[in-house]
Amino acid sequence: MRPSASTGSGARASGNPARRGTARRMAPAPPRERRTLAPQEASRTQKVLASRESPHARTPLRRPPDRARPGYGGPVTRGRIFALVGGGVVVAGIAAALIAWWLLSQPPSARDAAARYLEALAASDVTSIERMLPDELSADERDVLTAAYAGASETIAEPRVEEVGEQRAGRVAVRASADLGGERRSFEVPLVREDDGWVLGGEALAAVTAGTTRGDAVRLGDALVVAGEPVAVLPARYPVSPAPAQVLSGGAETVALPGDESEITIEPDVTDQAQPLAQSGLEDYLEDCAGGAASVPEGCGIRIPWGAELATADDFAYRIDRMPQLELAAEDSSFLATGGDYVVTVTGTDREGAPASVTYRDDDWTVRGALLFAGDEMVLQVW
Repeated sequence: MRPSASTGSGARASGNPARRGTARRMAPAPPRERRTLAPQEASRTQKVLASRESPHARTPLRRPPDRARPGYGGPVTRGRIFALVGGGVVVAGIAAALIAWWLLSQPPSARDAAARYLEALAASDVTSIERMLPDELSADERDVLTAAYAGASETIAEPRVEEVGEQRAGRVAVRASADLGGERRSFEVPLVREDDGWVLGGEALAAVTAGTTRGDAVRLGDALVVAGEPVAVLPARYPVSPAPAQVLSGGAETVALPGDESEITIEPDVTDQAQPLAQSGLEDYLEDCAGGAASVPEGCGIRIPWGAELATADDFAYRIDRMPQLELAAEDSSFLATGGDYVVTVTGTDREGAPASVTYRDDDWTVRGALLFAGDEMVLQVW
Protein backbone atom coordinates (compact mmCIF):
# COMPACT_ATOMS: atom_id res chain seq x y z
CA MET A 1 0.00 0.00 0.00
CA ARG A 2 1.31 3.41 -0.96
CA PRO A 3 0.25 6.76 0.20
CA SER A 4 -1.64 8.94 -2.25
CA ALA A 5 -1.94 12.70 -2.53
CA SER A 6 -5.13 14.17 -1.10
CA THR A 7 -6.80 17.43 -1.88
CA GLY A 8 -8.76 17.32 1.30
CA SER A 9 -7.84 18.60 4.63
CA GLY A 10 -5.62 15.51 5.31
CA ALA A 11 -4.24 12.15 3.84
CA ARG A 12 -6.21 8.95 4.22
CA ALA A 13 -5.74 5.29 2.98
CA SER A 14 -7.88 4.20 0.08
CA GLY A 15 -9.21 0.66 -0.21
CA ASN A 16 -9.66 0.78 -3.98
CA PRO A 17 -6.73 -1.03 -5.66
CA ALA A 18 -7.63 0.29 -9.07
CA ARG A 19 -6.61 3.71 -8.02
CA ARG A 20 -3.32 2.72 -6.57
CA GLY A 21 -0.19 3.98 -8.34
CA THR A 22 3.39 4.84 -7.86
CA ALA A 23 3.99 7.34 -5.15
CA ARG A 24 5.35 10.65 -6.24
CA ARG A 25 7.10 13.11 -4.05
CA MET A 26 5.68 16.58 -4.48
CA ALA A 27 7.87 19.64 -4.39
CA PRO A 28 7.22 21.90 -1.42
CA ALA A 29 5.27 25.07 -2.17
CA PRO A 30 7.22 28.28 -2.16
CA PRO A 31 6.76 30.30 1.03
CA ARG A 32 4.00 32.89 0.81
CA GLU A 33 5.00 36.49 1.12
CA ARG A 34 3.56 38.12 4.25
CA ARG A 35 1.95 41.47 3.56
CA THR A 36 1.59 44.15 6.14
CA LEU A 37 -1.74 45.92 5.96
CA ALA A 38 -2.06 49.66 6.19
CA PRO A 39 -3.92 50.92 9.27
CA GLN A 40 -7.07 51.72 7.27
CA GLU A 41 -7.07 48.32 5.57
CA ALA A 42 -6.40 46.57 8.89
CA SER A 43 -9.33 48.34 10.45
CA ARG A 44 -11.55 47.43 7.52
CA THR A 45 -10.37 43.82 7.68
CA GLN A 46 -11.10 43.62 11.39
CA LYS A 47 -14.61 44.93 10.75
CA VAL A 48 -15.16 42.29 8.06
CA LEU A 49 -13.85 39.50 10.28
CA ALA A 50 -15.94 40.72 13.10
CA SER A 51 -19.01 40.67 10.89
CA ARG A 52 -18.29 37.13 9.86
CA GLU A 53 -17.89 35.95 13.45
CA SER A 54 -21.00 37.83 14.67
CA PRO A 55 -24.12 35.70 15.09
CA HIS A 56 -25.91 38.37 13.12
CA ALA A 57 -23.37 38.38 10.31
CA ARG A 58 -26.04 37.69 7.70
CA THR A 59 -28.06 40.76 8.64
CA PRO A 60 -27.40 43.30 5.92
CA LEU A 61 -25.65 46.40 7.14
CA ARG A 62 -27.55 49.62 6.67
CA ARG A 63 -26.12 53.07 6.48
CA PRO A 64 -27.28 55.25 9.36
CA PRO A 65 -29.31 58.26 8.31
CA ASP A 66 -27.33 61.31 7.43
CA ARG A 67 -28.07 63.82 10.18
CA ALA A 68 -26.83 66.57 7.99
CA ARG A 69 -29.64 65.98 5.47
CA PRO A 70 -32.70 68.24 5.55
CA GLY A 71 -35.22 67.24 8.18
CA TYR A 72 -32.74 66.31 10.88
CA GLY A 73 -31.72 69.83 11.97
CA GLY A 74 -28.02 69.15 11.89
CA PRO A 75 -26.00 66.72 13.96
CA VAL A 76 -26.88 66.50 17.64
CA THR A 77 -23.59 67.06 19.41
CA ARG A 78 -22.63 67.18 23.09
CA GLY A 79 -22.43 70.94 22.88
CA ARG A 80 -26.04 71.17 21.74
CA ILE A 81 -27.20 68.86 24.52
CA PHE A 82 -25.47 71.07 27.05
CA ALA A 83 -27.01 74.14 25.42
CA LEU A 84 -30.49 72.64 25.67
CA VAL A 85 -29.99 71.68 29.31
CA GLY A 86 -28.54 75.09 30.14
CA GLY A 87 -31.42 76.81 28.39
CA GLY A 88 -33.85 74.84 30.53
CA VAL A 89 -32.05 76.01 33.67
CA VAL A 90 -32.22 79.63 32.50
CA VAL A 91 -35.95 79.33 31.76
CA ALA A 92 -36.56 77.72 35.15
CA GLY A 93 -34.51 80.45 36.87
CA ILE A 94 -36.47 83.22 35.15
CA ALA A 95 -39.75 81.60 36.13
CA ALA A 96 -38.63 81.31 39.74
CA ALA A 97 -37.49 84.93 39.75
CA LEU A 98 -40.84 86.08 38.34
CA ILE A 99 -42.72 84.13 41.00
CA ALA A 100 -40.52 85.56 43.75
CA TRP A 101 -41.00 89.08 42.38
CA TRP A 102 -44.74 88.62 42.26
CA LEU A 103 -44.85 87.36 45.83
CA LEU A 104 -42.66 90.17 47.11
CA SER A 105 -44.57 92.82 45.18
CA GLN A 106 -47.85 91.86 46.82
CA PRO A 107 -48.77 94.06 49.81
CA PRO A 108 -48.70 92.24 53.15
CA SER A 109 -51.93 91.10 54.69
CA ALA A 110 -53.44 93.00 57.60
CA ARG A 111 -52.16 90.33 59.98
CA ASP A 112 -48.62 90.58 58.57
CA ALA A 113 -48.69 94.38 58.69
CA ALA A 114 -49.87 94.38 62.32
CA ALA A 115 -47.24 91.80 63.26
CA ARG A 116 -44.46 93.86 61.66
CA TYR A 117 -45.65 96.99 63.45
CA LEU A 118 -45.72 95.24 66.83
CA GLU A 119 -42.28 93.77 66.27
CA ALA A 120 -40.95 97.22 65.36
CA LEU A 121 -42.41 98.60 68.60
CA ALA A 122 -40.78 95.85 70.63
CA ALA A 123 -37.42 96.48 68.93
CA SER A 124 -37.72 100.30 69.09
CA ASP A 125 -37.27 100.33 65.31
CA VAL A 126 -38.35 103.92 64.72
CA THR A 127 -37.51 103.78 61.00
CA SER A 128 -39.96 100.94 60.36
CA ILE A 129 -42.58 102.56 62.59
CA GLU A 130 -42.40 105.87 60.70
CA ARG A 131 -43.35 104.12 57.45
CA MET A 132 -46.71 103.19 58.96
CA LEU A 133 -47.59 106.47 60.72
CA PRO A 134 -50.84 108.14 59.69
CA ASP A 135 -50.56 110.74 56.96
CA GLU A 136 -52.55 113.29 58.98
CA LEU A 137 -49.66 113.74 61.42
CA SER A 138 -47.74 116.95 60.76
CA ALA A 139 -43.95 117.06 60.60
CA ASP A 140 -43.80 118.67 64.07
CA GLU A 141 -46.12 116.02 65.52
CA ARG A 142 -43.95 113.28 64.03
CA ASP A 143 -40.83 114.85 65.54
CA VAL A 144 -42.45 115.02 68.98
CA LEU A 145 -43.76 111.45 68.68
CA THR A 146 -40.37 109.97 67.75
CA ALA A 147 -38.50 112.04 70.38
CA ALA A 148 -40.92 110.94 73.08
CA TYR A 149 -40.59 107.31 72.02
CA ALA A 150 -36.79 107.56 72.03
CA GLY A 151 -36.98 108.41 75.74
CA ALA A 152 -39.60 105.81 76.69
CA SER A 153 -38.77 104.00 79.90
CA GLU A 154 -40.28 100.73 78.60
CA THR A 155 -41.52 99.43 75.26
CA ILE A 156 -43.87 96.53 74.66
CA ALA A 157 -42.54 92.99 74.89
CA GLU A 158 -43.73 89.61 73.60
CA PRO A 159 -46.29 91.13 71.21
CA ARG A 160 -48.84 88.85 69.59
CA VAL A 161 -51.63 89.24 67.04
CA GLU A 162 -54.74 87.70 68.57
CA GLU A 163 -57.43 88.28 65.98
CA VAL A 164 -57.98 90.14 62.73
CA GLY A 165 -61.37 91.73 62.31
CA GLU A 166 -63.45 92.00 59.17
CA GLN A 167 -62.23 94.45 56.58
CA ARG A 168 -64.70 97.21 55.80
CA ALA A 169 -64.13 100.13 53.45
CA GLY A 170 -60.39 99.55 53.52
CA ARG A 171 -60.22 99.50 57.30
CA VAL A 172 -59.64 96.65 59.70
CA ALA A 173 -59.11 96.38 63.47
CA VAL A 174 -56.47 93.93 64.67
CA ARG A 175 -56.70 92.78 68.26
CA ALA A 176 -53.27 92.28 69.84
CA SER A 177 -51.62 91.81 73.21
CA ALA A 178 -48.23 92.56 74.74
CA ASP A 179 -46.40 92.86 78.04
CA LEU A 180 -46.08 96.43 79.33
CA GLY A 181 -45.73 97.86 82.82
CA GLY A 182 -45.65 94.45 84.45
CA GLU A 183 -48.96 93.38 82.93
CA ARG A 184 -50.27 91.56 79.90
CA ARG A 185 -52.29 94.18 78.08
CA SER A 186 -54.79 93.85 75.25
CA PHE A 187 -55.42 96.57 72.71
CA GLU A 188 -56.52 97.17 69.14
CA VAL A 189 -54.37 98.26 66.21
CA PRO A 190 -56.58 99.91 63.56
CA LEU A 191 -55.15 99.72 60.03
CA VAL A 192 -56.07 101.58 56.87
CA ARG A 193 -55.44 100.10 53.41
CA GLU A 194 -53.54 102.29 50.95
CA ASP A 195 -52.14 101.64 47.48
CA ASP A 196 -48.75 100.51 48.77
CA GLY A 197 -49.95 98.60 51.81
CA TRP A 198 -51.34 99.16 55.30
CA VAL A 199 -50.78 102.20 57.53
CA LEU A 200 -51.88 102.96 61.05
CA GLY A 201 -55.24 104.54 61.69
CA GLY A 202 -55.32 107.61 63.89
CA GLU A 203 -56.74 105.55 66.76
CA ALA A 204 -53.58 103.42 66.80
CA LEU A 205 -51.81 106.20 68.69
CA ALA A 206 -52.31 107.23 72.31
CA ALA A 207 -52.84 110.74 73.66
CA VAL A 208 -51.05 111.95 76.80
CA THR A 209 -51.78 115.28 78.49
CA ALA A 210 -49.04 116.15 80.99
CA GLY A 211 -49.38 119.08 83.38
CA THR A 212 -47.07 120.64 85.96
CA THR A 213 -47.32 122.97 88.95
CA ARG A 214 -44.15 124.81 87.89
CA GLY A 215 -43.46 126.13 84.45
CA ASP A 216 -45.25 125.89 81.15
CA ALA A 217 -43.52 122.81 79.69
CA VAL A 218 -42.59 119.26 80.62
CA ARG A 219 -40.52 116.48 79.11
CA LEU A 220 -42.42 113.48 77.86
CA GLY A 221 -39.74 110.92 77.15
CA ASP A 222 -37.11 112.98 75.33
CA ALA A 223 -39.63 115.45 73.87
CA LEU A 224 -40.19 118.92 75.30
CA VAL A 225 -43.95 119.51 75.13
CA VAL A 226 -46.32 122.25 76.21
CA ALA A 227 -47.86 121.47 79.58
CA GLY A 228 -51.58 120.79 79.61
CA GLU A 229 -51.90 119.99 75.89
CA PRO A 230 -52.54 116.46 74.51
CA VAL A 231 -49.66 114.86 72.63
CA ALA A 232 -49.89 111.88 70.25
CA VAL A 233 -47.52 109.08 71.26
CA LEU A 234 -46.79 105.45 70.42
CA PRO A 235 -47.69 102.62 72.81
CA ALA A 236 -45.09 102.56 75.61
CA ARG A 237 -44.45 103.64 79.18
CA TYR A 238 -43.19 107.22 79.37
CA PRO A 239 -41.45 109.26 82.05
CA VAL A 240 -42.88 112.74 82.63
CA SER A 241 -40.29 115.12 84.08
CA PRO A 242 -40.15 118.88 84.74
CA ALA A 243 -38.26 121.39 82.65
CA PRO A 244 -35.60 122.56 83.01
CA ALA A 245 -34.29 119.40 84.63
CA GLN A 246 -31.20 121.17 85.99
CA VAL A 247 -33.19 123.25 88.46
CA LEU A 248 -36.38 121.21 88.90
CA SER A 249 -36.75 117.67 90.19
CA GLY A 250 -39.57 115.17 90.48
CA GLY A 251 -41.78 113.47 87.94
CA ALA A 252 -43.91 110.42 87.29
CA GLU A 253 -44.62 107.80 84.64
CA THR A 254 -47.62 106.97 82.51
CA VAL A 255 -48.58 104.01 80.32
CA ALA A 256 -49.93 104.81 76.87
CA LEU A 257 -51.94 102.28 74.84
CA PRO A 258 -53.57 102.66 71.40
CA GLY A 259 -56.73 104.72 71.57
CA ASP A 260 -56.23 105.69 75.22
CA GLU A 261 -56.28 109.28 76.50
CA SER A 262 -54.40 109.75 79.75
CA GLU A 263 -53.71 112.78 81.95
CA ILE A 264 -50.96 113.26 84.46
CA THR A 265 -49.77 116.23 86.56
CA ILE A 266 -46.39 116.48 88.26
CA GLU A 267 -45.35 118.70 91.21
CA PRO A 268 -41.65 119.50 90.79
CA ASP A 269 -39.32 120.80 93.50
CA VAL A 270 -36.67 123.45 93.02
CA THR A 271 -33.20 121.93 93.30
CA ASP A 272 -30.16 123.33 95.08
CA GLN A 273 -28.69 124.21 91.71
CA ALA A 274 -31.33 126.85 91.16
CA GLN A 275 -29.90 129.41 93.65
CA PRO A 276 -26.35 129.73 92.22
CA LEU A 277 -27.67 129.75 88.68
CA ALA A 278 -30.19 132.42 89.59
CA GLN A 279 -27.47 134.48 91.33
CA SER A 280 -25.25 134.29 88.26
CA GLY A 281 -28.12 135.31 86.01
CA LEU A 282 -29.02 138.22 88.26
CA GLU A 283 -25.46 139.56 88.26
CA ASP A 284 -25.31 139.49 84.47
CA TYR A 285 -28.57 141.35 84.37
CA LEU A 286 -27.41 144.03 86.84
CA GLU A 287 -24.15 144.50 84.94
CA ASP A 288 -26.22 145.52 81.96
CA CYS A 289 -28.20 147.88 84.17
CA ALA A 290 -24.98 149.65 85.22
CA GLY A 291 -23.66 149.96 81.69
CA GLY A 292 -24.33 153.69 81.54
CA ALA A 293 -27.17 155.61 79.98
CA ALA A 294 -28.80 159.01 79.80
CA SER A 295 -31.49 158.00 82.30
CA VAL A 296 -32.07 155.74 85.28
CA PRO A 297 -32.71 152.15 84.02
CA GLU A 298 -35.99 150.61 84.97
CA GLY A 299 -36.31 147.21 86.59
CA CYS A 300 -32.85 147.30 88.16
CA GLY A 301 -33.63 148.35 91.72
CA ILE A 302 -31.72 151.62 91.21
CA ARG A 303 -33.16 154.85 92.61
CA ILE A 304 -31.27 158.15 92.29
CA PRO A 305 -32.72 161.42 93.68
CA TRP A 306 -30.74 163.60 91.26
CA GLY A 307 -33.60 166.09 90.85
CA ALA A 308 -32.86 167.64 94.23
CA GLU A 309 -29.52 169.09 93.00
CA LEU A 310 -29.73 169.14 89.23
CA ALA A 311 -32.07 170.64 86.75
CA THR A 312 -31.11 168.21 84.02
CA ALA A 313 -29.19 164.90 83.94
CA ASP A 314 -27.25 164.02 80.80
CA ASP A 315 -25.14 161.02 81.87
CA PHE A 316 -25.01 158.35 84.57
CA ALA A 317 -21.74 156.59 85.37
CA TYR A 318 -22.02 153.51 87.64
CA ARG A 319 -19.60 151.53 89.70
CA ILE A 320 -20.75 148.35 91.45
CA ASP A 321 -18.88 147.62 94.65
CA ARG A 322 -21.00 144.67 95.78
CA MET A 323 -23.71 142.67 94.11
CA PRO A 324 -27.01 141.97 95.92
CA GLN A 325 -27.21 138.39 97.25
CA LEU A 326 -30.20 136.40 96.07
CA GLU A 327 -32.43 134.13 98.11
CA LEU A 328 -35.20 132.03 96.57
CA ALA A 329 -38.66 131.69 98.00
CA ALA A 330 -39.47 128.36 96.37
CA GLU A 331 -42.99 128.20 97.80
CA ASP A 332 -44.20 131.18 95.79
CA SER A 333 -41.53 131.17 93.05
CA SER A 334 -40.15 134.59 94.01
CA PHE A 335 -36.72 135.89 94.97
CA LEU A 336 -35.21 138.69 97.07
CA ALA A 337 -31.66 140.00 96.59
CA THR A 338 -30.26 142.34 99.25
CA GLY A 339 -26.97 143.89 100.48
CA GLY A 340 -25.80 145.37 97.20
CA ASP A 341 -23.63 148.48 96.96
CA TYR A 342 -23.21 150.79 94.00
CA VAL A 343 -21.98 154.34 93.30
CA VAL A 344 -23.31 156.54 90.49
CA THR A 345 -22.12 159.95 89.24
CA VAL A 346 -24.74 162.04 87.49
CA THR A 347 -23.62 164.79 85.10
CA GLY A 348 -25.93 167.59 83.96
CA THR A 349 -26.78 171.21 84.77
CA ASP A 350 -27.75 172.79 88.03
CA ARG A 351 -30.70 175.07 88.54
CA GLU A 352 -28.70 178.09 87.44
CA GLY A 353 -27.91 176.38 84.17
CA ALA A 354 -24.28 175.76 84.94
CA PRO A 355 -22.63 172.35 84.32
CA ALA A 356 -22.64 170.19 87.43
CA SER A 357 -22.15 166.63 88.60
CA VAL A 358 -23.35 164.84 91.72
CA THR A 359 -22.27 161.44 93.12
CA TYR A 360 -24.66 159.12 94.99
CA ARG A 361 -24.14 155.83 96.85
CA ASP A 362 -26.60 153.09 97.74
CA ASP A 363 -25.13 150.53 100.15
CA ASP A 364 -28.36 148.61 100.56
CA TRP A 365 -29.09 147.85 96.97
CA THR A 366 -32.12 145.55 96.94
CA VAL A 367 -33.72 143.74 94.02
CA ARG A 368 -36.98 141.79 94.07
CA GLY A 369 -38.63 139.64 91.45
CA ALA A 370 -40.19 136.38 90.35
CA LEU A 371 -38.61 133.07 89.47
CA LEU A 372 -40.22 131.71 86.31
CA PHE A 373 -39.78 128.57 84.24
CA ALA A 374 -40.47 129.04 80.55
CA GLY A 375 -39.89 126.17 78.15
CA ASP A 376 -36.55 124.65 79.08
CA GLU A 377 -35.21 127.81 80.80
CA MET A 378 -35.29 129.45 84.21
CA VAL A 379 -36.19 133.14 83.94
CA LEU A 380 -35.76 135.95 86.50
CA GLN A 381 -38.31 138.70 86.29
CA VAL A 382 -37.14 141.79 88.24
CA TRP A 383 -39.80 144.11 89.60
